Amino acid sequence: MNRLCRLALTLAFWPTLLLANAPSPANILRNATDEALAEPNAAPAVRQDPDKLNRLIETHILPHVDFVGLSRLTLGKHWGRTTRQQQAEFVRKFRTLLLRTYSASLTEYTERRVEYLSSTMSADERRAGIRTRIVANGKPPIAINTASGK
Repeated sequence: MNRLCRLALTLAFWPTLLLANAPSPANILRNATDEALAEPNAAPAVRQDPDKLNRLIETHILPHVDFVGLSRLTLGKHWGRTTRQQQAEFVRKFRTLLLRTYSASLTEYTERRVEYLSSTMSADERRAGIRTRIVANGKPPIAINTASGK
C-alpha cells in the first residue's frame, strides 16, 4: 500500500516536477544562440554557404519560435479577417522570411558576442522577458529584447 501511495503521489506531481526542471526561457535562448553560433565561429567558411546557415537556423532557432503567434501579432486585427488557408500561407511565408533574415544576419556575425543582461518572469510564469545585446569591438551595442510565453 505504501508503494502504491508513493506511486500515486509521484504521478500526481509529475507535471510539476517536469516544469520545475524545465530550462528557463533565458537558458533556452542562450543554448539556442550558442549552438547556432558555434559552427560559424569554429568554421567561418560556413558563413558563405546559405544551405548550411539555413540548416543551423532550422535546427537551433526556429523550433523555439511561435510562428502562429508572431503572425497573429504581425497582422493584428487583420488576422481575424483572413481564412485559415490565408493564415497558414502567411505563417509559411513569414517563417521563410525570418529564416532568410536570420541566415543573412549570420553571414555578417563576426567578432561579436552576445551578452545576456537580465530576464524576468511574470507572476503566473506564463511570460518571460529577456534582455540581451550584441557587442562588437569599436561599435555601439545592439539591444535585443525578446519575450516568450507558454
